[in-house]
This record gives sequence, structure tokens and C-alpha cells, in this order.
Amino acid sequence: MNWSIQNLWWIAALPLLAAGLTALARQRARAFAASLAIGSMGAALVLSCAAFAQTLGDQATQQKYNFDWFVLGETSLKLGWVLDPLTAAMLVMICFVGLLIFIYSVGYMAHDENFTRFFCFLSLFAAAMLGLVMANSLLLLFMCWELVGLASYLLIGFWYHKPSAAAAARKAFITTRIGDVLFFIGLLWLYAETGTLLFYDDGKGCLEQAALGKLVVQATWIGMGVSTAIALLIFCGAIGKSGQVPLHVWLPDAMEGPTPVSALIHAATMVAAGVFLVARVYPLMEAAPQPVIPPAEARATAMAMGNPDTPNPLTPALSPTGGEGAGTAVLLTPALSPNGGEDAGIRTCRRKRKPSRCSTERTRFSGVVSRPRMRLMFHERRSRERRSLLRRSRTGIAPKNGGLTADERRWTQKEIQAEVASDDG
Repeated sequence: MNWSIQNLWWIAALPLLAAGLTALARQRARAFAASLAIGSMGAALVLSCAAFAQTLGDQATQQKYNFDWFVLGETSLKLGWVLDPLTAAMLVMICFVGLLIFIYSVGYMAHDENFTRFFCFLSLFAAAMLGLVMANSLLLLFMCWELVGLASYLLIGFWYHKPSAAAAARKAFITTRIGDVLFFIGLLWLYAETGTLLFYDDGKGCLEQAALGKLVVQATWIGMGVSTAIALLIFCGAIGKSGQVPLHVWLPDAMEGPTPVSALIHAATMVAAGVFLVARVYPLMEAAPQPVIPPAEARATAMAMGNPDTPNPLTPALSPTGGEGAGTAVLLTPALSPNGGEDAGIRTCRRKRKPSRCSTERTRFSGVVSRPRMRLMFHERRSRERRSLLRRSRTGIAPKNGGLTADERRWTQKEIQAEVASDDG
């Protein structure tokens, strides 16, 4: 484990330390507050660029550091941070844009009596965003997510003596909490199913193949996959934070705060947090349940592929080769159903078994050919095969019954001749 991943936490810790020291400073310590906030963001930017440069050599690199947060009996709850191209790019963007906003705020808020408090809130906001993007645990990400919401509430309502600003802060806080509650439910559900909230943990993380494999094979009571349901709940958090419909109503009112706040929330970080969340948990959102093929459909598919081990009574009737054209019989079977194949019954019995031992199994036709076209294909195929059987029976090459069993012998030679004549007519 190299130096960069072990000390990656300093990128978020520096602005957090600046926020704590500024909160303890006197209100008149304007130069101290501004210098500390800008210096911490500048140092964080340098560290972020160093981390970003490390990921340029190998875009597939993924370094992580996990540790036990607390242990309860045999259960331990772990937190950690991760360094990959996504994290590195977001760290550089947040630090660079945030540094510019911090510098601009010095002049914009120069005549405000709460200058020191403003930079305390800015530093807290930046620290929460930086912790959010480097988190390797959904729990740590959620903690920083809520700190971002708290800091945005404090910044939007910074001029709380104005009723419009106070109302805008409450509106933003309550609206985003709606999405966050659903996000938290998805977090708890994910932990219940996988037993971990770490994204990457040497194959045991909730975004790795082993955990995703457990999720995609389960379904909810409404038929939706568990992975899909959890992903939708987490996405609700992104809807609220990014100001998407229907939780977008707070975003226009966020302009009630100072202009640097609007720039920080809209352009730099907070709205981008929802997009980042989707990018981080994208393996979960991408995971799709594998289709489960019922036994009857599996057997029908096997016959359609020409499996010689799967008997089909329609094969000898429709194919003179006695089994090589088994796929045609299965594909054309829905045309025999009165409702055009929506619920066709296929009789699957061996040639020498008695009819009483045959079993009728119901399958569902899911082809891409239209029903009228499928019926036409069936009649053309049946007419062609019966002409072949008739021609072979006249020359003595094949028995007159066409090789059919007693249960399958439904058409006599006279009936074949009559149907061929009707088809020709």
C-alpha cells in the first residue's frame, strides 16, 4: 500500500480542520478565517492533483484502504476510502472550483459582519463533498451526504434575517430529506442482503461480483429484482440532491443565499453529488436479473435447437429425416393452437409409450414472427412434407404410414391426397 492511498483522507480532513478552527475563532478574525479556508483548499488541491497523476498511468487502477470503525460481538462495521479515476477526477474538480469560489468570496463578503461564519460553513461544505467522493463505504458516503445537506441548509439560509432566505433553507432541507429517507432505506436493504456496505473489499464488497450475483437472482413480491429495487431507492437520493423532477422545487429558491453559495451548490459540487452517486453505484444499477426459463420452455428450446436426446412426436410427421428437423416442429406448433400460439399445448411422449402415459405441457410462444405469417409457414411446411411422404410411399422407399406410430397416425394416404389437391387448388 503506497503513501497516496494511506494519506488520501487528508484531502477531506484539511477543510474540515479549517472549519473547526474557524468555528472557534472570534468573529473579528476575518483574515485568519479566509487565509485558513483558502490555504486548506489549496493544499487539498495539491494532494488531489498528486492522486490524479497516479491514476493517469493505469486507468484501471483501484486502491482502497478499509478499517474497522467499531466491532460489536462478531460483527464489525468497516469504513474506508478508495482511489480510482472517478474519485481522482472529482477530487480535482471540487478542489479547483471550490478554491476559486473561496477566493471570490473574500471580496464578495468583505462588508458582511458574519464573514468568519461564512467561511466556516464553506469549509464544512467542501470537506463533506470531498469525503463523499472518496468514500469506499456506502455508510461513509451517506454520512458525508447528510453533512452536505446540513451545510447547504446553513449556506442557503445564511441571511436568515430575511424571511425568504429562511423559507428557502427550510424548503431545500425538507425536500432533499425526502430523497434521503428512501436512500437510507435502500442502504439498509443492501446491507441486509449482502452483509457489507463496503464498495470494494477484495471480492467481498457490495459492488463486486459475489454480492451482485446474490442480488440478481432474488425478486420482490411484485416481481421486480432486488438489485433493481435497491438501485431505485438509492437513485431517489440522487433525485433530491441533484434537483430532478419531482424533487426539483428547492433549487430555484437556493438563490436566496449569497452568490458564492449559488455557485458552490449549482455549479461545483452539490448538484454534481447526485450524478457522482449514480456513477459510483453504477455496477448495482447495471446488474440485471437473469431470465429464469421454466422447465417446459427449456425443453421446447432444446427441441428447437435440434437436441437429438429430446423426443418430439411431431418430428417424424413433419420431417422425412426422422429428427433432424425437430426445430421446425417446435417453432410451428403454436399455429395449431386455437388462440394462435398464446398458450399452445405440446404433447411430449416417446414413440413406443402408450398414449395414457403422455403428458401435455403448456408453453408460451415468444417468437418474433407474426401469427398470420406463422400459420402460413406451418401450412406450407406441412403441405411440402406430406407431398414428400406421398411420393415416397408410391415408390416404395418408405412405408405408407410415413413412419408414424399408432397414436400419431391421424392422416391416411387418401386424406393426404385430398389435402394436397385442395392446397394445389
